[in-house]
Amino acid sequence: MYSTCTILDRENGKIVDEFLSEHDEFSIVPFELPGPIGKVESGQITLWPHRHGTDGFFIAKLRKEVFGMTDHEKKTTSENFTAKVMSAVLSLRRYTVTPDF
Repeated sequence: MYSTCTILDRENGKIVDEFLSEHDEFSIVPFELPGPIGKVESGQITLWPHRHGTDGFFIAKLRKEVFGMTDHEKKTTSENFTAKVMSAVLSLRRYTVTPDF
């Protein structure tokens, strides 16, 4: 999982692209976020304050091919990790400052 608290592409998608170009054993994989966002088929997403009600975040899920694990073991490990990360990210919402206009 690669995540930042910025919406700048040079710190998000471009970093992921560069990393992937240098590490053939990794690939981007889809993941799911709780709530209305749901499934992220592209494997990466930018959360925008005005669209998602959060601070600006970028999340990309990368998977390294691990030999010797069954598909079920890989899926379970990945799902547990994603759930823990998303719980932490969503808990940050309570610290988001909403301006009074």
